[in-house]
Amino acid sequence: MKTAKYSSSLRIIIDVIIENIYKFCKENPPLERNGFYDLISGKALEYQGWRLPCGENEFKEKKELRLGKHIEIKNIKNNEILKIKNISKFCRDNNINFSGKYNGW
Repeated sequence: MKTAKYSSSLRIIIDVIIENIYKFCKENPPLERNGFYDLISGKALEYQGWRLPCGENEFKEKKELRLGKHIEIKNIKNNEILKIKNISKFCRDNNINFSGKYNGW
């Protein structure tokens, strides 16, 4: 796997090829395999400053697509429809947990 470490100003600090993720993470704490697996599978765009090689424009486009996602939900009490971008925050604000129970939403 080819990856690169980026600074906060998005400049490449180091460009590496990782042949053994387990060994690489063990030699570079606090890195963990799960973070790199999320990166490889596309679940994450970055992990601890590391990301897969791509141009700045491509990276920004991918990031903007993720930030623009939302869901629409309907309140069954008053038929109000809401667009939600941050589901976790919405659940915290409305005292909703993920156990399958709902409070009118």
